[in-house]
Amino acid sequence: MKRSMARIVVTTLGSLGDLHPMFPIADMLQQRGHSVLFVVPSKLQARVANQGFQSRTVHTMPDPPAEARASGVSAAAAKARIEKRYMPFLKGAIEVLDEACSGADAILSTPHQIATAVVGTQRRIPWVTLTVFPGLIPSAYSVPEPHWLPALPTPPGRLVNRLSWSIYGFGIRYLSQDAIAAAVGSLGIPANKLFAPGGVSPHLCLVMSSPAYSPRQPDWAPQIKVTGFTQWDEPQGWSEPPELTQFLNAGPAPVVVTTSTAEERDTIGYARVAMRAIEATGRRGIILTGATTDRILGTAPHLILDSGVAAWPYIPLSRLLPRASMVVHHSGIGTAITTIRHGLPAVAIPASFDQWYNAGRVRDLGVGRIIKFNDLTVERLAKEIDHVATDDRYRARARELAKEMVGEDGVGRACDEIEALVGRAEVASA
Repeated sequence: MKRSMARIVVTTLGSLGDLHPMFPIADMLQQRGHSVLFVVPSKLQARVANQGFQSRTVHTMPDPPAEARASGVSAAAAKARIEKRYMPFLKGAIEVLDEACSGADAILSTPHQIATAVVGTQRRIPWVTLTVFPGLIPSAYSVPEPHWLPALPTPPGRLVNRLSWSIYGFGIRYLSQDAIAAAVGSLGIPANKLFAPGGVSPHLCLVMSSPAYSPRQPDWAPQIKVTGFTQWDEPQGWSEPPELTQFLNAGPAPVVVTTSTAEERDTIGYARVAMRAIEATGRRGIILTGATTDRILGTAPHLILDSGVAAWPYIPLSRLLPRASMVVHHSGIGTAITTIRHGLPAVAIPASFDQWYNAGRVRDLGVGRIIKFNDLTVERLAKEIDHVATDDRYRARARELAKEMVGEDGVGRACDEIEALVGRAEVASA
């Protein structure tokens, strides 16, 4: 069946972990003849432009001043900050996205971009929730993440799970609903129709994860679909530095350590502990320094120590992991799944938010072990690296799951679903 060309707007306010999985979908949609426009914060525009896409700028909510952060994190204080700062930000996001969506046929959005629901509802444009993280999609078979207790498996336990979701939803509404209502009330759209835990679109929600990693919950609504992982990690124009090639060829496969760009934590301390732990095991290693590059490398393009530990700011995991022995990672979902897809075991070090979900999956799937970030020491990490590297069960399980994932076409499935939604909308409006 011949596809008609659609105009598609892609928007996110999030981190690189939210943006990167959107790139292969946007690229395939463009290859299929559709036009694609990104609406992203200024900090992400250079990456969007590097991939050959046009974009418009949406402003993000600024960080609170130091005195506000020092005032505590009580519910009343958080509510006051949201009411004071969120309303003008949301109105601005709505204005930018509304203008960008003039003539659009669909909006692709991450869950926390609430402006998408406002503009989509007002303009009657179907929108698609794109998420790599299913931990905020309500279900009786799960609890909202992060959560201090695991989901309970029995029928009575599922009632408790539902109660957890109800409490979570009440908290979200208490903290933000007044600000949302004030920001969109003038548009005549009831605020309670715009936001639910997880930000699940009533039209289509695509979980861009492997079913082997994030199985579909039995009670999810029909429009929620698990597509398969949408792998993207290599910017256009990237080429392997000759020093990296020489290092990889000079000895045994290294332990790879990844750092996160998405949360506030002592990443520089984490990287230094990891470097010393690898040295303590006598193995070779590569640290991907990410946001800590300036403090670890300064102006140098890379670092290679006599101990056999090296550091680079960035190397695509799709290029590096086929030549690695195992991974020590920050429990980001992209890194966790990519590690499994390459049949490698891991040590996961969660600190916040969805990292607890991903660390739990690493443990429960039998592909690695966990160290809580607050428990991280050189001695503990060295011990866990030795354990995971020498226990063949972790690597065998990772390779078993990798075989399940190899046939997935997350990008193609996602694009098929998006085109089907656009086609249904065209028929309905005809």
